Amino acid sequence: MNAVTHRFVYTSLDWKAFRKTLDAGLYVITHPSDVWHFDSYVSSSQIRKYCVLRDRIVHKYYKWSSSHVRSWHDSQDRLWININLPDIFCPNCNSRMPDGRELCHSCSAKTRNYTKEFFPDRAVTHIEVTSNELERAYRVFKTLGINDKLVVRHVGCTKPNRCLHIRDYFLKYKEFIPPRRFRHIGELTGVARIE
Repeated sequence: MNAVTHRFVYTSLDWKAFRKTLDAGLYVITHPSDVWHFDSYVSSSQIRKYCVLRDRIVHKYYKWSSSHVRSWHDSQDRLWININLPDIFCPNCNSRMPDGRELCHSCSAKTRNYTKEFFPDRAVTHIEVTSNELERAYRVFKTLGINDKLVVRHVGCTKPNRCLHIRDYFLKYKEFIPPRRFRHIGELTGVARIE
C-alpha cells in the first residue's frame, strides 16, 4: 500500500513549489474550489466541473510511455492523485525522466548550450588583462563592430573557470555600451554585441 502524502495548494506559488517535488506516489491535495475549479460548458444544457490542478498534473505525465496517472475528487472536494512512473533516472542529476531518453530535459539543455559555439561567424579579438586593467577590456569592446566578438583572459583571477569579473565590470557601465551577451569558455570570457 502506498503512503499517502498530504499537500495544501492554495496559490500559484504553492503549485510551483509542489510541482518541483512531484514524483511517483499517492497524493491528497487540499485546494480551494474558488481558485482551482471552473465550470466548463459542454453544451447549452450540460455543465462540467473543471479542475486546473488535475489537468496540470495529468498533462505533465501524459506523454510519458508506461506512466499511469489516476485522479479523482472525494466528497470533501480534495484531489486524490495516484502517479505510477517508470523507474528510469538521469545519470547526471538522478532525477526521474521519461522512457527513451539518455538525459533529462535540463541536463540535455545544459549539454547542448555548453557545446554550442559562441557566435562562430564573428571575427575574434583576443586580449589578456589583469585585475587592474579591466577598463581596457571595456574600451576595446566599445570600439568593436557588430561582426566582432571579444575574448578576454583574466590573468591572475582567483576563479579562472568561472570568472565573473569582466561581466561585473561591464554591467557596472551597462548604460554606456550597446546590448551584449557573455559566455564563459573554459578560462576565457567571450563578449559579443547583440542587436
